[in-house]
Amino acid sequence: MIKEIRELVKRQAEKEDWDYHINLVVKYSLLLAKKYKVDRKQVELVALLHDIGGNQYKLEQTKVIFPDRLAENQRFPVRKI
Repeated sequence: MIKEIRELVKRQAEKEDWDYHINLVVKYSLLLAKKYKVDRKQVELVALLHDIGGNQYKLEQTKVIFPDRLAENQRFPVRKI
């Protein structure tokens, strides 16, 4: 699931946003997750999606991901999103 979300965000983001913002948010979020011993998958998912509602993303209408559907499809607890 993380791989698919990563590819979706990377495809939709501008190259500079991916290289200099999103990728760094993910990197440092995972470092903090390790330090504080929290769920790394959850942290990575949230880091990848933290700007997804912004105007800079031009999501195809048929491929918009809603957290509850994502959670349901991947058996990920909605309360964690």
